[in-house]
Amino acid sequence: MALKRPNLFICTSLTRKLALPEKEREREIAKLRHSVGMIEGIAKRCGASVWCAFKEGNWKEEGNPRDFVPRDLKWAKECDAAILFPEASYGVRVEMGWLSAFAKPMLRLHEDSETPRPRYGLEENLGAAGGYGYYTSYEPGSSHYHFYPVSNLVFNKTVYNAERSIEDFIRKATSIDPKLLRHGQDKRARAYRMPVYGNWNSHFNLFISAPFTQLYDEPVNDPKARELVETIQGAAKEVDKSVQFQTEFLEWHQRFCNVAGVSAHWSRDCKGAILFPEASYGVRVEMGWLSAFGKPMLRLHEGEIRYRCGLEKHLGHVPNSRVEDRVFRSLDDVKRLVKEFVESLNA
Repeated sequence: MALKRPNLFICTSLTRKLALPEKEREREIAKLRHSVGMIEGIAKRCGASVWCAFKEGNWKEEGNPRDFVPRDLKWAKECDAAILFPEASYGVRVEMGWLSAFAKPMLRLHEDSETPRPRYGLEENLGAAGGYGYYTSYEPGSSHYHFYPVSNLVFNKTVYNAERSIEDFIRKATSIDPKLLRHGQDKRARAYRMPVYGNWNSHFNLFISAPFTQLYDEPVNDPKARELVETIQGAAKEVDKSVQFQTEFLEWHQRFCNVAGVSAHWSRDCKGAILFPEASYGVRVEMGWLSAFGKPMLRLHEGEIRYRCGLEKHLGHVPNSRVEDRVFRSLDDVKRLVKEFVESLNA
């Protein structure tokens, strides 16, 4: 029986490039075409096939989200490994969350001219996500699992100077038995999970996702941040007193190095999530986790709804997902919307 060829998922930002002035757009598209073509050539040498939206049909048009959103999620779920060009792309961060949720090996390629280096919040320590950002290999006859963190590689203009490192990543990542990536199905794998935080014996848990570090200098001591969280807590408790909360704000003392691991578990085990997207890359990673785990989401936008990317806008087209976007202008609005959302979770 012929062995299945491994699949490599290449995640790139197209929306931002298509919005550039014509000359700059053509230059950036040419660079991307060259880089993707080179990676595809390396993948073929390694016996792998490539999935990439940049190669699919008329990529200059957004297409039907009913088609491309489930397709991209399917690629993230079924690929053996992924190579990402994060740049300043919110959509790639959503895909990063998907890949992390499915425990896929990732290599993130950063061009050396990018300023600042695009490693924001959760993205910076995504490898600490307790299996979600790691890939695993197992030595036959041994009880030891080896964890490899998400890799980062800086390239210069094109990926030519990173060719050997990319080939090494593809060969290693696609040679791992995918069964070992299904954390929790093997007792030995479970022993390496990150510890669980919070009270998991309640009726249900509500995850509050917001860019606290971006919005406030010292979130724990900031009265606005505390008032916002307390408003959400109070509104939810009015509907169901058994609600428990997970949020970076409440667990600030645990932020030190494992905020990604804690947030990944909250995303997986919560009953629903309330998000304040703002201009946050970290919240997009959490959107990816929540979407992959099929969790209901209420996204609250202050003043007006602002989508930062097409994938975020159409995330509701993920099968079995539920995404609500609502506008608030006061804490009273937040209270009303949270109560409605919690009531719907209890329905």
